[in-house]
Amino acid sequence: MRVLNFSIATIFMVLVFGSGNVFARKHHNSFSTQAFQQSITGAFDYYLLSLSWSPAFCSSKAGQKPEKQYQCHGHYGFVIHGLWPQYSKGQYPQNCGPEAHVPEEVSAIALQAVPPMPPGDDALIDHEWRVHGTCSGLNMKQYFTAIKLAASKIAIPAELGEPKQPVREDFNTIVKWFIDSNPGLQKQMLQVITDKYHNLSEVRICFDKQLNFLSCKNKKSSDSLSFLPVQ
Repeated sequence: MRVLNFSIATIFMVLVFGSGNVFARKHHNSFSTQAFQQSITGAFDYYLLSLSWSPAFCSSKAGQKPEKQYQCHGHYGFVIHGLWPQYSKGQYPQNCGPEAHVPEEVSAIALQAVPPMPPGDDALIDHEWRVHGTCSGLNMKQYFTAIKLAASKIAIPAELGEPKQPVREDFNTIVKWFIDSNPGLQKQMLQVITDKYHNLSEVRICFDKQLNFLSCKNKKSSDSLSFLPVQ
């Protein structure tokens, strides 16, 4: 009888907590508006690693916020935005579990990655766990370890490592630099995202669940003729 009660309680919790995730409120990346299917932790097809280009971000209004100054005074090139579970149909899960603050000993895992998550921004780290990490099927420590491991598989092109001056290159050159620096990486496995001024905003790389390079599904780059990564 005790086992039966536990099963009923478990089903009840799934129904209550799962029902709130049928529709996502808002996603912080730059994909077009999409319909979301029910978000269930661990039920996704592949990962998207998003690397944010700090010079462009730090020149934006969002980059002027006090919590962003550790990143924006650090002369970073790329930093980790996040590791996002994705569906092959172009949708993505989010908010699959209760909110929880990421303790320092766990966030340190991603802060020590190469490239790192931006320092001094606890709100971003908590956000990445709440929105994306809870959908990974991993516990908190495993998720941030996965972020660090995914980042370690990407060699940032030397030309974009620690820029001391503005970089002026066209779209195809940036893509070529990444491909040449990462054996096994192909054009269809990454996205280059630009802002409305055609400045480099993010580079996103697709991985399978074992964190091997994977062709991106239903994702397109901002295939501008040219753009300027700003300093």
